[in-house]
Amino acid sequence: MLENKRALTGHWALLAGLLSALLPVSTVIYALQLLPKIGIVIYKEQFLMWFLTLSLVLTFLIIPPIKNKARSTDTDQAQSKVPWYDILLALIALTAGGYVTFWYHQILPEIGLLTTDKILASAAGILLLLEATRRHLGWTMVSLGLVALAYSYFGSYLGGILETRVIRLDRLLVYNYLGQDAIHGTPLFVAGTVVTAFMLFGQMLFATGGGQAISDFGFALMGRYRGGPAKVSIVASGLFGSLSGSASANVATTGMITIPMIREAGSTPRGSCAIGGPKRTRRSLNAAFRWSWSNSTNTRWKMISPSTAS
Repeated sequence: MLENKRALTGHWALLAGLLSALLPVSTVIYALQLLPKIGIVIYKEQFLMWFLTLSLVLTFLIIPPIKNKARSTDTDQAQSKVPWYDILLALIALTAGGYVTFWYHQILPEIGLLTTDKILASAAGILLLLEATRRHLGWTMVSLGLVALAYSYFGSYLGGILETRVIRLDRLLVYNYLGQDAIHGTPLFVAGTVVTAFMLFGQMLFATGGGQAISDFGFALMGRYRGGPAKVSIVASGLFGSLSGSASANVATTGMITIPMIREAGSTPRGSCAIGGPKRTRRSLNAAFRWSWSNSTNTRWKMISPSTAS
């Protein structure tokens, strides 16, 4: 869950809620191929840009540009509103993304023909994507993206196996934003289809009681042992992962219960996320048991309800 976010109220909260609901609905419509059944055929890139545009608009509405700024304001009224500069960024993201979403069938045949509208939309889209990445993940991921872009542009000055062909900046921007192998590549496709679908599946499973049964089984099996929450996280995630096959879906479902429990047992926030986040991997399994062994509190966890673990 996001800690650095605005507490929106009123029409801003309604707008953010509608956009948030539109994301999984769009995924379901695309995954079930409902549009072709009514005579609407779209490119994969059109759906991916629609998905990315909604994500960018939500980011600028909810996430402030400076960490913890949403909690450092003097009044609740300031926290519940979106400042003018983020409204402007959201509108630019909506314009650039809408340009690709609704006119991609005209852009693709002439993608090699550089025009002002393509260059401006590409430059704005890439800059906004970098800014949204900074707000979510910090400067590390942004630096990696800038290094990759810099290498593509300045690689022609390098020698040997690192040398690349000469490419103009405007063509580089257009290729990355409008091309079929850059921003529209596999990571965004997996995030917009597989990950979102399984996260929706996981939430539905927990809403119907199936996820709680999985967590309860993990509590009953490991909850009474020293460092039990970490072991419960592994067991519950393994059981849920056998159904979903998605690490992101695991974090969004079982992680809402087990990560706060690990924190309450004495682990640091980073340690809790390190165990509860990638808990389907072998390395995290070893880390969980090392933490549970070195945990100074010799508390024997009893079977508790997941609703009390928050």
